[in-house]
Amino acid sequence: MLDTTVETRENDTHADEQAAFFDAIENGGDAGSSVEEALTVQRIVDGIYRSSEDGRSVALDDT
Repeated sequence: MLDTTVETRENDTHADEQAAFFDAIENGGDAGSSVEEALTVQRIVDGIYRSSEDGRSVALDDT
């Protein structure tokens, strides 16, 4: 059995996300992902669940 230790940064990712969002609003930048990006992410997540249920790899075209 292999014991693995994972070290991470000590930061609040939710606060980091909020700060980036507010900075984008104040400076006229991009405040978030597009609908197309969100759909792609959702298709990937769906594919992960389907792969787990079916016990096989799936292509995004299958989702």
